[in-house]
Amino acid sequence: MQDAKAPRYEEDFYSWSLDQANRLRQLQMRVGNDSQGVDFENVIEEVEDLSGQVRRILTGHIRQVITHMGAIAYTHPDRAATHISHWLREIEVFRSNIIDTLDENPGLKGQLDQLCNEQWRRSISQTVQKVQEVGELSNAQERELRERINQESPPSAEEILGFDWQLHEQRSDKTIDDYFKEDSDAPRFPVFLHDALRRIHRLAQKGDPSRV
Repeated sequence: MQDAKAPRYEEDFYSWSLDQANRLRQLQMRVGNDSQGVDFENVIEEVEDLSGQVRRILTGHIRQVITHMGAIAYTHPDRAATHISHWLREIEVFRSNIIDTLDENPGLKGQLDQLCNEQWRRSISQTVQKVQEVGELSNAQERELRERINQESPPSAEEILGFDWQLHEQRSDKTIDDYFKEDSDAPRFPVFLHDALRRIHRLAQKGDPSRV
């Protein structure tokens, strides 16, 4: 009979994997040397790694959101303007992947703030590389950028998942102006990114708006 309090495979795969690994450990202790050929150590390790795989998928999506946020924030406005729409769409895609992963594995929701903080630091090199690809940084500029990012406050989980991505995904005709509307549906970005978007917005107003 299944424990009514146990995580269910179809409702929370992450928590189910950890729970099954723990139950196998308890079973291993009870049977002792009478394992009847069951390789408990490796079976437990494999089952437990299933939860790790889900966690790694989630952190990968988080890192991609942060990297694209950083690309917008730290690329010089006149170079970022030609990439802004693509980067914002990428942010939406990875945000939707995060939400899907959390819906399927609610046991990870309590770790979200910690994971976002960790990925902020781990994404620095990836962010610098993306800025370098577009901005053609010198070695000195690259070092300066790394120092600048290290001084920023990491965005919270709420900021990383801070707007209704489904609504904005439906806006096929959205422009950069959509991101500055003073209404409840406007996206909420971390301060450093919001400031960057405003700089790009002002640049677009001075030049060719079709560039953004």
